[in-house]
Amino acid sequence: MPEDSLAVLYQHARQALDDELKYQLHLDKKAAGLLGVHSAVIAGFTVLVFLAAAVFFPPSDVLSWVATITVVFTYAALLSAWSFLFRTLRPRCDYGLDLPPTWLNEIKQYGYEANAELALARCYEVWQQTRKGNAARMQLLNMAYHEIVFSAWLIAISLLFLLVTNFFDPFISSGQ
Repeated sequence: MPEDSLAVLYQHARQALDDELKYQLHLDKKAAGLLGVHSAVIAGFTVLVFLAAAVFFPPSDVLSWVATITVVFTYAALLSAWSFLFRTLRPRCDYGLDLPPTWLNEIKQYGYEANAELALARCYEVWQQTRKGNAARMQLLNMAYHEIVFSAWLIAISLLFLLVTNFFDPFISSGQ
């Protein structure tokens, strides 16, 4: 293959790899931001539950049982989304070119064309591995997003049951 063709192919593969690495950084930033917001939501929900705990815990009637069950399901969904976000941020091996101690001598021995083909093949291999890793991260991020949406609905339902339990607590306690 002519040297110009190898150079063009290498530049194309290198640009694709750079784009994939930028996308990886974008996914990491997005997951980190969501993790921070989600942690704040969990903390806020925990504060609200502790403030309202006297009304529904320990459960003594049907409403307080329903409120307790919805709070437990909400925490399960919140922790599931949190887990997906943490797994998205799991450190991955950085793919790179392993250079043996005899690397420089081998480059001199094989010549430009063989080394250019090797660099092109390695760049393409690293691009494939990075793309596969990004696809896995994106899948985890999508699952976390769905869990976050589900958690938001459960938070709304839990807060509604906590309000209803709080409203009806005086009537239930007095036996009316």
